[in-house]
Amino acid sequence: MPIASVILPCFRCSATLPRLLEALARQTRQDFEAILVDDGSPQPIAADPGVWPFPLRILRQPNRGLPAARNAGAAAARGEYLWFLDADVVPVPGALVAHLAAQARSPGPTVTLGALPLSSAGAPAPDDPSGAPASAFLWYLERWGQYDLYARPGKYAAGRPPIHPGPGNALLPRAVFEQFGPYDE
Repeated sequence: MPIASVILPCFRCSATLPRLLEALARQTRQDFEAILVDDGSPQPIAADPGVWPFPLRILRQPNRGLPAARNAGAAAARGEYLWFLDADVVPVPGALVAHLAAQARSPGPTVTLGALPLSSAGAPAPDDPSGAPASAFLWYLERWGQYDLYARPGKYAAGRPPIHPGPGNALLPRAVFEQFGPYDE
């Protein structure tokens, strides 16, 4: 069983998907599977499952929206953890390790959130102005706590927007997802 199932919901993501898959190939931990959910793209998404160092499965469904695509990927997942990544996110090589380390530090079931460095086709993902790599794990929410991105003095250089965390780069135990139910469709 893989440690994590990476769920990649995708609609018209042909331009950003190669960068995401290449970033997954550079993860420092490779015991995961990736599940690409093509959510009714007018032109089916082309990705060769045989060229990656991780198992890649491609699911196709009629366009039902992002929550339905995430749910379809979760239903097909075999990993102990579900790592939801949007198709325009480019995780750094240690992103999975950072998520799992945060899970290990947690005293109970936790949702970990990573940065969302958005990528346009062919453009490098921006670096975090603090010097941290673009998609490095920033923090985790413990017991549904809050963290104010803007409360850290000197964190962001003037004129540079922060890299926001969110469900587009989130990891949680599969058991937690099953306990609380799927995304609202």
